[in-house]
Amino acid sequence: MGKVLVAFSGGVDSAFLLQYCLDTLGRQAVTAVTIDHPLLAPGEAEEALRMASEMDARILSVYLDPLSLPEVSGNETTRCYHCKFLLFSRLRELADQQDIPWLLDGTNAGDSERMRPGMKALEMLGVRSPLREAGLTKADVRAAAREAGLAVWDKPSSPCLATRFPYGEAITREDLIRVGKGEAVLRRCGFTDFRLRVHGDVARIEVPVKQAEVFFHSEKKNSIISDLKKLGYRFVTLDLEGFRSGSMDDGIIDR
Repeated sequence: MGKVLVAFSGGVDSAFLLQYCLDTLGRQAVTAVTIDHPLLAPGEAEEALRMASEMDARILSVYLDPLSLPEVSGNETTRCYHCKFLLFSRLRELADQQDIPWLLDGTNAGDSERMRPGMKALEMLGVRSPLREAGLTKADVRAAAREAGLAVWDKPSSPCLATRFPYGEAITREDLIRVGKGEAVLRRCGFTDFRLRVHGDVARIEVPVKQAEVFFHSEKKNSIISDLKKLGYRFVTLDLEGFRSGSMDDGIIDR
């Protein structure tokens, strides 16, 4: 490809992709770009910048607000498409300004198996996804990242905070800040794979089933309930089905 612009989120997929590009093409041919926006978990953008710097990559950073789009703030089923189109249109502009012919993202082969409206936007904008094209699943990427010595090889996935809300319910910046703080409560309590799903004033906690016993046999439960109620959630519930990535997509047809 010669020269590439890599969309860098700081997750294991984009980190492995960036490292591979640096090793293959050399530092001068690779530019990493991070996008800061309100739908990110707190600290994610800063962490991505720090990581790219430690990898000695050339870095660009931009700020965009997908909530400015009614399809995103209204949380329509096509939200991800409109959000991705906004973000990657800006990255395409940056690539053109830098005279970089290729724009890459870290979508892996497993992402194709789930509801991913945003992938349509990537295709329309000519974004290439080398991990997906090579048939690498998340497990493959984690194994390769571990072998490459990347510290984030086992970092849990952290999709945008909009996925914590049911489709059709409008999302505000305040909603996103609150759910971000709520998930920080769970993170401080030692959980790694989890989601805090929000249904009005109800906070529904998803953790792996094997970890659910924590909520019945420890002081941690009372602390979590208290902290979440302080954030304004009236009810705090535990999902008996456990942690499920993309559970808000259940029953939704990809359009």
